Amino acid sequence: MKNVKLKLINHIYNSLLKKTKRSVSLFLFDKKMPVGIQLPVKHILIINWNGKIGDAIVSSFLFNELRKIKNIQISVITTSNLTKLYENTYSADNVYTVKSCSYLELFKVTKKMEDIDTIIPLMGYLNMKDLFFISRLNPNNLFSIDDELGRSNLQMGKRTNHLLMHDVFKFILKEIKIENINDNYIIPINSCKDTDTEFDIVFNPFGSRIDKSLSIEKSLKLLSEINKVYPNYKIGILNSLHTKDISDDISYKMRNNNITSIENIKSIYDAIDIINNASIVITVDTSIAHIASGLDKKLIAIYYKAGDSFNQWLIKEKLKTRIVLSDGIKNYKEKYMNNFNNNKIIGYIEELKGLE
Repeated sequence: MKNVKLKLINHIYNSLLKKTKRSVSLFLFDKKMPVGIQLPVKHILIINWNGKIGDAIVSSFLFNELRKIKNIQISVITTSNLTKLYENTYSADNVYTVKSCSYLELFKVTKKMEDIDTIIPLMGYLNMKDLFFISRLNPNNLFSIDDELGRSNLQMGKRTNHLLMHDVFKFILKEIKIENINDNYIIPINSCKDTDTEFDIVFNPFGSRIDKSLSIEKSLKLLSEINKVYPNYKIGILNSLHTKDISDDISYKMRNNNITSIENIKSIYDAIDIINNASIVITVDTSIAHIASGLDKKLIAIYYKAGDSFNQWLIKEKLKTRIVLSDGIKNYKEKYMNNFNNNKIIGYIEELKGLE
């Protein structure tokens, strides 16, 4: 009983603190802007300082399409792991790399930026630090889905709340009067790398957090059932530097030479090369799903389903893609990726096998 009361008190305290910070943020850093797009657009800043490769991939087609605007400048603020992607693959005019996103660091970087008239933040709800940074630049347009902000002059949240993020970015381009949009993702492929590692199935049970990943038990069960139906399939378990030990453990417990933990994946670019050489990709990670979709691979993406809520980060519909939903538990307050029928996956493998 005592623990329940403490949890309730803690919940109330955190809720009040969050509301207070939000109110202070709006008072200090928000600004009412005229409704509607303010043209012309000459210099766009894209914010991806969370360093998410999935966000970068889904929004990648913006770069080619925005170049249709004469003399447009495109700047990006991001983290070190994505700096080369934005510089070399997406050819941004300016790439600002930040480490901690402290107020002081953000203040300093705004001193280097000039004439930013439009900002596209690759995140939804904007916190105090986000608003501080944006207020320093004072753009004419803020393409945000955070409609509570006076700066959100397009009220995109209401207008795009049932659109996939891919389509939200198309919506932005249309608002800037860009037509005949090519929405194919730009995927960085290392064409010089000699990669002969090919798998019938690349299996990725890992998300960005434990609650976004498959459990070891679920992974073993799913792999066992796939192997019973397709005993000759070569299956590689995708991993990262942080998940290699778990991947090795799954491979060891399978005790099957056809199911192996993939070696030498040191970066997302190594993972992209592996995916590009796979026949079928099965993943719970949104970033890997969008990469596979962008490479036009046969894909089975496993997503969490919280009741009837709409997930804007679903992959776009394609002939070679299938979506499996893991039903939520405990009133959907916690993510749970293991609540799906393995036969659904096996059925989709059979469907995708026959596609060219």
